[in-house]
Amino acid sequence: TWAGPNTQVTLPDGSLYPAAGPVPNSLRNRFNPWVYDYRINVPSGTASITVTPIPLATKVKQVTVNGNAVLPRTPVTVNVANGTVVTIVVTAPDGATTEKYTLTVAVV
Repeated sequence: TWAGPNTQVTLPDGSLYPAAGPVPNSLRNRFNPWVYDYRINVPSGTASITVTPIPLATKVKQVTVNGNAVLPRTPVTVNVANGTVVTIVVTAPDGATTEKYTLTVAVV
């Protein structure tokens, strides 16, 4: 297992959604590295979220968010609308093995 997205999303004003309590999406306040597809609920009016891919291993070859290479643990702001799919791909040190996680945004 090579990656895990942050369990909260950061809204444009810098606040976390949800601020406290159970995360009202399929992450259920924790990431399961064996589940690859998640639904992220955001409040109406949200134009962007920040996703932070956090590899579980320190020797990953590459991490991408929506096809763009990013440094591990680096927050990435993504413009969203209802139905937006955010794709995180983590490449293992061998350069061939990958794990792909998708976060589908739903406006609630």
